[in-house]
Amino acid sequence: MKNNLVNSSRLFKKIYSESPGGVLAIRRPYNFVKNRYPIFFEEAKGSKVTDIDKNTYLDMMCGYGPIVIGHRNNFVDNRVIKHIKNKGNCLTLTQPTQYKLIKKLNQLYGTDKAIILKTGSDATSLAIRLARSFTGKKIILRCGYHGWHDWCTNDENGVLKSVKKNTIEFKFNDLTHVEDLIKKYKNKIAGLIIWPIHTPLGQRVTFPTAKYLSSLKTLCKKNNIVYIFDEIRSCFRVSMNGTQSIYKVKPDLNIIGKAMGNGYPISAVLGNKSIMDQAISKVYVSSTFFANSLDQIAALSTIKYLESNNVIKKNNIKGKYIKKKLEKIVKNQKFKCSYSGDIWFPFISFHEKNENVNKNLRNKFYEYLIEKKIFLAPYHHAYIMNDHSKNDIKKYIYEVEQSFKNLNKL
Repeated sequence: MKNNLVNSSRLFKKIYSESPGGVLAIRRPYNFVKNRYPIFFEEAKGSKVTDIDKNTYLDMMCGYGPIVIGHRNNFVDNRVIKHIKNKGNCLTLTQPTQYKLIKKLNQLYGTDKAIILKTGSDATSLAIRLARSFTGKKIILRCGYHGWHDWCTNDENGVLKSVKKNTIEFKFNDLTHVEDLIKKYKNKIAGLIIWPIHTPLGQRVTFPTAKYLSSLKTLCKKNNIVYIFDEIRSCFRVSMNGTQSIYKVKPDLNIIGKAMGNGYPISAVLGNKSIMDQAISKVYVSSTFFANSLDQIAALSTIKYLESNNVIKKNNIKGKYIKKKLEKIVKNQKFKCSYSGDIWFPFISFHEKNENVNKNLRNKFYEYLIEKKIFLAPYHHAYIMNDHSKNDIKKYIYEVEQSFKNLNKL
């Protein structure tokens, strides 16, 4: 049965006339299945989200990644509420909570220094500014989505070509491509920024081949290039200190965010003293809100909860179960499809030669799931949270299998 989305549709028409596009970018209706997905959520608790038409869904998107424990977690939220009641949030000067968080992050990641910011785009842009200041060079090699700022956006409208010309994209798992770029732009490359785990929109999640990340590090060191891991999606999910502990490769700079605050807006750049100290007097870093303490309290509380409750290990066990079941399911289909994302980023994609066929399959597949109250984005991998119960995971897997059965009848 099709979900009742009357209120969602009505509000979208109203806001569309007041704000460009109604809602922004990846949350616009055309990124889902039109007229089948809600456009506005009203509330959330634990592993569930409820839209403004009172439909309640199992949330497998986790707010596009920040929710690692669960929505409205009492351990985190109560500490934030207590802090704002007793000590306030937006003060002219920095509160001691910042030092506590920075010290904790440096301990976890084995870094010298850290800078606290708000968003992933804040952090990636700071990292490349630090790299340019440290090396005295301009060009940045990039692989992955690193935010919406001018230096890295894929869009051209409103962006100066003179800014974008110094950012060059390279192919994931293609070491030769990077070597060729280094030769071509010899002594001009300031930094190389990469998703250690490649999670492109609408495509299979891809993992680094053996020695790929370590080989990149060797190339960067040899050519005086700052090596940067963008772990906005993977931090506090694959491990407590990111992919460096999985692949045994430590970059010069780490960029973290999303799950660090269980939904509160916070990010950070961490790294070597010599690079980070560019921010003492050479690199300008400023925002009215960077020093706000509530998000820092949320991050400290989230990290404490993750550690005390062994959340990442538990989430990874769920991920292994999901991977095992879904890999088996996709093997039994009459059309080309695949599971990717290993135990951290579950994603099902379609690979028929005709892209229109893929689009139709994808829409039908996710249309069925949303009608069964499973909230997933058709072009984006899923996430796993602590509050996903055994029944939640079983329901997710069951409905995925039923959706495939439904497709096979077409």
